[in-house]
Amino acid sequence: MTGKEISKNILVDIKKDVSAHGGSILSMQAMEKYFKDFYSSFEVDLDYPIKGMNETMVQLLMAEGFENSYLKEYYLEYEKLPSLCIANSYNTAAKNFKVIDSPTTSVIVPYREGNDTIAELNGDTEIEDLSSLFQKAQQYTVNLYQNQLNLLNESGSLIKLFDDKVYALKEGAYDLEYGVDVEGDSEFHLLSY
Repeated sequence: MTGKEISKNILVDIKKDVSAHGGSILSMQAMEKYFKDFYSSFEVDLDYPIKGMNETMVQLLMAEGFENSYLKEYYLEYEKLPSLCIANSYNTAAKNFKVIDSPTTSVIVPYREGNDTIAELNGDTEIEDLSSLFQKAQQYTVNLYQNQLNLLNESGSLIKLFDDKVYALKEGAYDLEYGVDVEGDSEFHLLSY
């Protein structure tokens, strides 16, 4: 069931009974209904354990009341429920959600300010400047698989910085229109306008 269908069903329920789901599509009851139905439709795909926790993705997203271990622990410690509480752990689920567990590495591309960032990282950079440089570099990165990194390294198109912890592409290995040239055999630099 898609989000559109779920919303439509909630609106139909409210039209039939003005007090259904809190009487508004924006009420807490309507939102809980929406997310419960939405995540129920993906339950089989989402039910995987969260690394480092004794919870599954479905438990984080769909736990009701004391099914949520954090809510239960809070109640046991303080002998009351928190005044504002959503039993589901949406933020924790979002932080741990991965569509595909892909072992990729970020590589800075020489495009626009990416060129300047690569040059600055390759030079005498003060430690105080690293945080802002890495933050700036995120806008000019692509994620590559290990086999792609190997090909770029073999073709001499990969720059390794900071004891091989940060990677960047050399000029000609990236083109805005065509992307990364992992084999290093194209003439992207001739395509410049």
